[in-house]
Amino acid sequence: MTHDEPNPAYLNQGSDIYRESFRIIRAETNLERFPADLEPVVVRMVHASADTTIADDIAFTPTMVRACLDALRGGAAILCDSSMVATGIIRSRLPRDNQVVCHIKDPRLADLAQQRGTTKTCAAVDLWADDGLLDGSVVAIGNAPTALFRLLEVCQATGARPAGVVGIPVGFVGAAESKQALVDSPLGLDYLTLLGRRGGSAMAVAAVNAIASADECRRSRPSIRAHRSQSRQAGILPVRVRFGPNGWLVWWSGCVAGADRPAASPGSAGPDQPWSAAAGSEAPPRRSRRDPSDGSPRSVTRSRRGVAARPLAVAGRGSSMRRQSRPAGLRRSARPKSPGSLM
Repeated sequence: MTHDEPNPAYLNQGSDIYRESFRIIRAETNLERFPADLEPVVVRMVHASADTTIADDIAFTPTMVRACLDALRGGAAILCDSSMVATGIIRSRLPRDNQVVCHIKDPRLADLAQQRGTTKTCAAVDLWADDGLLDGSVVAIGNAPTALFRLLEVCQATGARPAGVVGIPVGFVGAAESKQALVDSPLGLDYLTLLGRRGGSAMAVAAVNAIASADECRRSRPSIRAHRSQSRQAGILPVRVRFGPNGWLVWWSGCVAGADRPAASPGSAGPDQPWSAAAGSEAPPRRSRRDPSDGSPRSVTRSRRGVAARPLAVAGRGSSMRRQSRPAGLRRSARPKSPGSLM
């Protein structure tokens, strides 16, 4: 076998590895007791740990995923106990570009922990409450049992209530006890945890990313089709999308039902305020191929954002006409006539 030939003894394509991994997980893991929205979260946790037996020790509240999704859609922050958890969260999957907070490197933390005679992770939980971030947030703890213990104490003392707690600290001292305290807490918090000593940042990150990647989040993102449907329901017909004179993407509607149509106002659309038929105004007129002011042809090519189209230069060469319609500021680079000219 040469070095150019693939080795048939193992899979070397990412898509094949991905597919086979999750096939094995679903075949070997007992997922029957989990709600439909929580099942993919558990699958991701198993994938992160490479241990199918953790499914038997996962404890949760039935409304955990729904509560976290609603909070993330509302712009809630994600509070993390360690840099590993904060770094692992995939920002592009968050529905509202949610803030990911980790105070472990905050310069205030060392002094605060020393003053209160506690760990830095406990002091970080106090900072969450002091900064007003704890109430309604999504908490992800994947490292320190003391952070989970302190979270329950602060919630009990202040009345703050996170939307959901992913509590999966790991270790031999306090990890199992902190997670059992979360399950037994009278606060009634929504939670997802792994009972016992096992846990870690990888599983906590996998859970948060899976929750943020739920189908409900993807369907909540606006689309052109959704905008058209909403516009039709509002009586705005017909609706279509086109590029404006300056390259801006505008929503263009022919008429607004039951509203007078005032005269068009060219130039009213801009980068921050795209023209909208909902305002009751007519779309800017379509540019013609001939400028009415001087009669010279004008480019109707939809140029890129910020590059204005320039008038067509017409030059006579005998009986033929030559058109130049490149956008202003762009010039055609000189091309060598042969590859040898590059030498």
